[in-house]
Amino acid sequence: MFLEKIESITQLPQPSLGLLPAVHDAVVADAVLPLGTAASLTGQVMRNASGEFLTVPAWGRWPARQIAPNEHFASDGRLFYKVRQRLVKPAGETSWYPEAFERTLYTIHLTPKQLPLGSSFQFDRQFDFRLIANTTNAVWSVIIEVGQRTIQSTPSPIGPNLLDYEWREPLLEQQVVLTDVMCSHQLGVVIWNTHDGFAASRLLYDKAEACGPESLPTGSDFAIRIRLGHFDTQNSVVDPKGYVAYVAKTKT
Repeated sequence: MFLEKIESITQLPQPSLGLLPAVHDAVVADAVLPLGTAASLTGQVMRNASGEFLTVPAWGRWPARQIAPNEHFASDGRLFYKVRQRLVKPAGETSWYPEAFERTLYTIHLTPKQLPLGSSFQFDRQFDFRLIANTTNAVWSVIIEVGQRTIQSTPSPIGPNLLDYEWREPLLEQQVVLTDVMCSHQLGVVIWNTHDGFAASRLLYDKAEACGPESLPTGSDFAIRIRLGHFDTQNSVVDPKGYVAYVAKTKT
């Protein structure tokens, strides 16, 4: 459901699927088939090592979902759902986040002609968040990251193509705590193409902070992705419910 504002919402999307928590598991095991119940596997993260698609059962209004080979899923005691870790994670991190709450808002690709030497690119938005009819508070992250374009090199010769992106550490990763009251966050980045290579600053509210070299483009053909991820609810709420609304708009 597309929203232009979240101060007042007269119609809610249906059906309501509820909210999903992150799962924290230090040991990820290969799934044993047939699966036990979600209740018996509470708090466990599993990998589909079967080599085939695995279907996890429906629960409530959540439909049955397919888990591809080598993908991960978890149980919060109510249902099974697909999870993923941060793309660039600290050593020893054990947190797995619900994939259903990963959102790519914008992907912007820049080429050498679009960002020539001496030029800059700026992206900033006002991000508004609010929980509605909720039984829990939640946390979400606004993430802005650079992806270096890669191309297929074989067979050769080969024409223009896009193999994939190699995503760097985030230029910006800002956690946002969500409640039933709307909150606004002014966030963004600026990237410069200088004689010494690329430089960037993250824009956090009314401040600018320099970004480290691990986050910067390594070449002049790259993408900037703005997304939401790393969603989690309160551990003390065993059946988190509600809606989460967000709007990204030009700063006011």
